[in-house]
Amino acid sequence: MPDYLVRLVQMHESFRQAELQALADVAEVPIEFVKYEEESPFCIVRLPSDAAAKTIISRSLLSQGIYELWGQGPTYEALHKSVKEISCAKWAQYESVPFRFTLDCFRGTRDQAKQREIIESFSYMGFNGPIRMRDADASFKIFEEYEEKTSVPKYAYLGRFVAASGRDAKTAYDLKKRHYISTTSMDAELALVTANMALAAPGKLFYDPFMGTGGFPIACAHFGAIVCGSDIDGRSIRGTGGSARKGQTGKFDVHGNFKQYGLESNYLGALISDLTNTPFRILQHSNTTSQGGYLDGIVCDPPYGIREGLKVLGTRDKLNEQELTTHENRYKDAGYIPPKKPYSFTAIQDDILAFAVATLVENGRLSMWMPTANDEDIELVIPTHPCLDIVSVCVQPFNKWSRRLLTYRRKTASEIPAGALEISQKEYEQGVKADELNNFRRKYFEGFKEFEKQRQDPGADKGAAQDVEVDEYVLVEPKDLRPISELQSWLQSTDYLSPGNEYMKHIHSHISGIGNWLRSPDIFNSWKGSTQEDVTSGCNCIWIKGIPESDKSILEKHHDPIYLVRDWLAQLLPDNRWLHQRLDKNSKVNAVGNKNIPDLWEIFIEALKHSRNPLYCIADGLDEMDDAYINFINKLKDVGTDNQLDQVKVLLISRPIPRIEGILRDRKVASVKLDPTMLYPDITHYVEVRLNTLSPKLSSSKYQEVKEAICERAKGLFLHTRRMTDNLTNGLREGAIVEESLPTSLERLPENLKELYTEMLI
Repeated sequence: MPDYLVRLVQMHESFRQAELQALADVAEVPIEFVKYEEESPFCIVRLPSDAAAKTIISRSLLSQGIYELWGQGPTYEALHKSVKEISCAKWAQYESVPFRFTLDCFRGTRDQAKQREIIESFSYMGFNGPIRMRDADASFKIFEEYEEKTSVPKYAYLGRFVAASGRDAKTAYDLKKRHYISTTSMDAELALVTANMALAAPGKLFYDPFMGTGGFPIACAHFGAIVCGSDIDGRSIRGTGGSARKGQTGKFDVHGNFKQYGLESNYLGALISDLTNTPFRILQHSNTTSQGGYLDGIVCDPPYGIREGLKVLGTRDKLNEQELTTHENRYKDAGYIPPKKPYSFTAIQDDILAFAVATLVENGRLSMWMPTANDEDIELVIPTHPCLDIVSVCVQPFNKWSRRLLTYRRKTASEIPAGALEISQKEYEQGVKADELNNFRRKYFEGFKEFEKQRQDPGADKGAAQDVEVDEYVLVEPKDLRPISELQSWLQSTDYLSPGNEYMKHIHSHISGIGNWLRSPDIFNSWKGSTQEDVTSGCNCIWIKGIPESDKSILEKHHDPIYLVRDWLAQLLPDNRWLHQRLDKNSKVNAVGNKNIPDLWEIFIEALKHSRNPLYCIADGLDEMDDAYINFINKLKDVGTDNQLDQVKVLLISRPIPRIEGILRDRKVASVKLDPTMLYPDITHYVEVRLNTLSPKLSSSKYQEVKEAICERAKGLFLHTRRMTDNLTNGLREGAIVEESLPTSLERLPENLKELYTEMLI
């Protein structure tokens, strides 16, 4: 079998190999891992064919693409020797086809001249076809991997592009675009990865017993599975009306989410039920066969008892005869609400496994999320069952705790020893309060004090007293904090969704296909796919050198970066418990404009350290800041090069003026210069789209004349293009300009933005 190189994303490292193996299993394709390291984004696998490689990678969320491996080596001399030995027989079939070569550096960068030199060193392959950087028939990529803080690659590969991954699904199912979510909705990327681990596919039936707003069933339906779900809280399934504040109308519910994505035909429906007292058919097995199993997969994220309570049907105290009779007589009443009681966290995990054993078909899968404090041993807390085989354990670390995605396979009858189901009764936590029944919940709200002490002083005696600033680290119940919306108002953050905001103006004026130039430079793609380990070579902080006269940003509007920091804090608030608590404390004693308030920038940096999700900090219009705040750019650069902020990427945008170049001309900061020629395709496309909206249409000769005139006057400035095009089309639409007078109107088009704005003011 030939070798292939998989270009992985450098995040969720412990999930990547397990996902590839699961995708090979669901496609029934043999896969052999030749080389895999969590510290590297390059994985070499052995597969039967290109077709098999395409099938596997097309569903992957944690990779970028797959390449046929044509050579590898620790030096370019070794790489060229390997290429000649492995791939020379294949060169002839690509001799005359359109092709392209590109470079992908991990933890490193190459300037344009060096990239060209490296690419031309492969000229011995004899490719004589036209070079086509877009839509080439054959695409080859040179991969370089660097050690940290080195300028010479430690290893290099050459690969022929076979297929891109299915990572675009992450954007399509982004929670920010979903109509109906809750505070516990799983990140779309990890929900899709979970569906992959459970082998969701067409013709399979999947179930989520804690479905909430339907995140996991939607992910499984995306891959073609038929799905259903349940939840003990009927409110999450029934949904809610639209938000009047956001101008929404109608009902938002789980079914609406499936409708939003065109997946209604995959959705069987949902019911309000309790897994421990499930209404689903459960056969009492007299042996260890899976006879009667009807589910192909179960995916779930059971409640941890933090944001939502961990409860089952029942009462805290034993009912007397009269109370029991009352419930038995009323349970069918329309307004009857069954009583619920707190439940043991350990017991619910075992209940899930027992349910999976009873309902899964042979080789069916259960993928379940489970939290664990960092100071506990994972091997002691993973629940097991003799009829289930643990396929993979993937860890997602947070600041003071972590959670794990556990994937199990339902064993076949022949794999289960006789008497395996005769399990002795386990001892579970006793009590009637949530903290008594859920050790993880108790530790979470105590702020994992033991772990914090060990982190501050690893050598300290566990029994010794520690000086810990409790108010900084102990998390409190959300009900004791001010609502997030109030804190966002206190921050006086920008209302980006208001109709007159610059952001909304950009959204409304955006045309599909505009802005693709940014994806062309390799340095930008390297930054986008890099990790904090890349900062020494500039891949985690990038500067887009713009052109004068860009549109307004929040910095240009206010000239003071504090407004940008407030906006960033407001955006971080919903997903950052530490920040919620810290701002709640500050807001009770300070006005946001008070000079005595603790530095919001320091709070922002600390909030970044308490956030484990990938973050993009984008600052535009830096050249419009007042000179007094120029040091703010240094602070932004420090964020992008701080080893403690391994999940943060920084993108800075400004004109290349001397005072900014002096700061950002740094080997740790990558840069892309916005050349006017890069925008010509965008300019042409924008003019064509706007002209095509006219009714009646211009004649073909006038259409071409207008397009050429605007593109010539624009000189690569997109804003100039937009203003001229909009003014001209509005004049044609309103009758102020007619086709016969177009030549005169075109001659009067302003030569630059200064002329255009002068005309607008006169």
